[in-house]
Amino acid sequence: QYTGTVGGQSTSFTVLDSEIKSTLLKKHALAPPDFIGNAYQGLTWRLGFGLKNPSNPEEFENHQATDAFPLTVDTVNRPEALWKDLTKRWWPNLQ
Repeated sequence: QYTGTVGGQSTSFTVLDSEIKSTLLKKHALAPPDFIGNAYQGLTWRLGFGLKNPSNPEEFENHQATDAFPLTVDTVNRPEALWKDLTKRWWPNLQ
């Protein structure tokens, strides 16, 4: 099984405001006003509706893994070793 937020986004007002200002859109009618004072506003929204059941988010649906990859002492926290092992297992003709 794999899990997680499918299509979910999380950011903050500061990041969005900075992007709006850097693209010179701050004077646009839909641009948000500046905060008055020292404030933080987090923004989170979900975009991924289920394919099999559109009334539920995608992350609530069952997702069986098609491949399993065992981690070993040689591959944990070693990305290069991990990819070499994956290549050997999944694409042996590339050796």
